[in-house]
This record gives sequence, structure tokens and C-alpha cells, in this order.
Amino acid sequence: MGAAASTPNAGASAVTPPQQGIRDNQAVTSDASEFLIDGEHDALKGLVDTVQNALTDAVDGDEDTATGRYEIGGDERTFEIEVKRELLTWVRSFCSLEVWGGFFEVPTASIDDAIRDYRQCEPTTFEPLRQSIAHDGQRYSVRRLIEEMQSELSNRDVTAIDLSALWDEIVAARRAVLAHLDILIHQPLPALAGQSSIRSSVADLLRNIPVRRLPVPDRSRA
Repeated sequence: MGAAASTPNAGASAVTPPQQGIRDNQAVTSDASEFLIDGEHDALKGLVDTVQNALTDAVDGDEDTATGRYEIGGDERTFEIEVKRELLTWVRSFCSLEVWGGFFEVPTASIDDAIRDYRQCEPTTFEPLRQSIAHDGQRYSVRRLIEEMQSELSNRDVTAIDLSALWDEIVAARRAVLAHLDILIHQPLPALAGQSSIRSSVADLLRNIPVRRLPVPDRSRA
């Protein structure tokens, strides 16, 4: 297999079934998997770069498909990937730099209907970077609350990891992952396998950070 070459281009105005020889979303995943199995890492990275650029152009240009070309074994392949706009808009509403999740209630058991109707349901969101936590007449951001907890632990002579620094690491890692949200939603396997920067960002966010057992203070001398 040869190295991947890329020329992304945001595509058509309406979603149509792929023409003969045109790679759809599933076929692109299959091609990426072959690159991965055969150890064609440069070709895999080229494919991911091409698809990611095409998706960015399509999303920014309000297109229904992302199109572009890459090479397999010297043969040029054209792809057309349907932009999952409703899903992407829904995810972005609950997963952004400011919003870290939330919930809403809908009178349906259908996830498709829920995604379409969530704007009419007054969703409740969690925004930890804002002063959204009320306690004793004051409002705190999550980081300020952590600082208060850290100060209390220090006053009790309890040794602990720097929780404020840990929170800052989580915020930074999450910001890095959000920069690749489009490709992670449409092509998660190729994205993680083909781009070390995406893989590292996700690993930083999900890694199991060791937390030392906190010593129990001797209350008999309190």
C-alpha cells in the first residue's frame, strides 16, 4: 500500500447514497483499518488528516457531506461522508469548553427523537468553570471549591496531592480533546489510531492518575 495523499473539499448540498467506487463512512473506516493492520502508519495519518480537514470544511460550510481523496496502493479513492449534524450539534451543546454535561427530559424513548427535540426541553447544563455552585451564601467555581478543600486539608495537616493542579490538567486535556470533536464523532477508530496528538490528548484525559491514600488525622490530640 502506498502513502496517503490528501485534497479535502467540503461536498454536496444533499446527502445521497455513495456512487460506485466512492468510499462512504464505513468504507473509510475499513480502509483505515487496513492501513493500521498492515503497519502503514504514514498512510493512515494521511487519511485521517484528509478526512478531518474535509469534515472541518463541511461543518463550517454548513454542508451535508464531507468529500476528499486519498490513495491506497497508488490508486486514488474518493470519499463522501455524511455529516451527522444533528448529533454533532447535540453533543456540542452538552460538551464544550464551558459546558461539561447536563440533562433534559423528553416524552419519548427514542434517542433520535430526543436529539431532535432537546432544544425545546430547557436542558440543565453543568458549567464548572463558572461560579455555579452555591454554598453558605457564596458561589464557587469547581476550581475555587477545590482550593477551599485543599486549604482545609492543609489546616488539618493532611498531606494530599495538589488537587488544584490536577484540576488544571483535566481542563487542559479536555480542551485538547474538544479540538478534535468532529473527527472523533464521525471516525473515532481512525482518529485514535492515526493521529498521535489525538491519541495522546484522549489518554491524558482518561488516564488513571494515582491518588495516594490520605492519612487519617489523629483526632485524639485535637
